[in-house]
Amino acid sequence: MNVRTLFPSTQFNMLCTPARKMTRIIVLAVCVTAACYGQNASAPAVAISGPYSFKDTPVVPSYIVTVTNTSQSVDSNIVLKHVLGSTDGAYLIAAQPSQGTCELGGQGITSLNCSLGSLDPGASIAVNVVAQMISGAITLSSSATGIDGDGATFSTVPVERTSLHGNPPPATPVVSISLSANPIPKDLVGGRTGTLNWTLQNSTGVRANKLMLAMAIDSRMRITSAVVTGSDSSDPASCYAPTPGDMAINIPTCNIEYLGGSSGGSGGASTVTQVKVTVNYIAPVVSSQTTLLATGYLSFDGSDGSNPISIGHVRVK
Repeated sequence: MNVRTLFPSTQFNMLCTPARKMTRIIVLAVCVTAACYGQNASAPAVAISGPYSFKDTPVVPSYIVTVTNTSQSVDSNIVLKHVLGSTDGAYLIAAQPSQGTCELGGQGITSLNCSLGSLDPGASIAVNVVAQMISGAITLSSSATGIDGDGATFSTVPVERTSLHGNPPPATPVVSISLSANPIPKDLVGGRTGTLNWTLQNSTGVRANKLMLAMAIDSRMRITSAVVTGSDSSDPASCYAPTPGDMAINIPTCNIEYLGGSSGGSGGASTVTQVKVTVNYIAPVVSSQTTLLATGYLSFDGSDGSNPISIGHVRVK
């Protein structure tokens, strides 16, 4: 039976109108939802922090490359590529991610990839990249590829950070920073655990910004962890230890947002004047008495008035 034969034309149209409107609303809702998902999915943001310049070289600069998912959907299959540009044979020593794995660096290597996996909305992954600077300026370039929340591939524009060979610009602050180190125990015993303690202090009252501390330790010592402590629990410092058991990359690094002055930069009460770094290790088994050398390289956005190269040596016997 035809439904239209039971109702007049006007009544049939009135009966169908709500259903038609509901259909239109559902279709519109689906379209809007799809559009919203399309707007939410996007490539992550990539940022680099690192030292501005070094007065004396060769030196080991450390960079932090951060990948942040600013969308409302999960990014997946993320690969972060690092490329080092130089004119004198500088190379990438290592890259250490807070999540995922990175290819190995080494002499002659100027490009390596880090497979970071997936990144939830609002989450970040930090990759510590350590380079060997020879004598000239170097530029670290990092970019990411992967799949966004819509299933589409993305590729970010490379972000760069250049470290110069020479003094910082005249406008940067001049600060006197002390860097000292102390080994415990004093005598090296094969297979025994120990610590190397660095103390970094700024007592001038002038704030030093964006400090990078890299500690090159004898490759025979197996690093197990690195811990940073400061004048209070809110110190803006973080340290990265080599993968335990990796004998080729014995370079713990620390990144400190500021040292000395006020946290707000305007003479407030909150200050960070001292940071202590403890590197825990297992001593190598040696057949005769040996001397192990640990050297710390420090840089920040400014220049050091008391010790231009800020190098601290520790000899462990």
